Amino acid sequence: MKAWFGPKFVGIGIGPRSWEGWVATALFALGVLGFARLNRLLHLGPWPMVIAGVAWIVLYAAVVGLTYRSDA
Repeated sequence: MKAWFGPKFVGIGIGPRSWEGWVATALFALGVLGFARLNRLLHLGPWPMVIAGVAWIVLYAAVVGLTYRSDA
């Protein structure tokens, strides 16, 4: 399997290593913006958005964890 994420070349942390990693990161960012927009439109209050946000972060972390290679 090709590594989507790997160690950053400069600095500390993990960064995208392929176009799939960049797409996953862009979809994550769009999802965060979508949650914010949805909350403004529906006036759901903070707790549904906190729960959805945490689930979204866990899903993104799982994608990163499953597609990460340290030697990439």
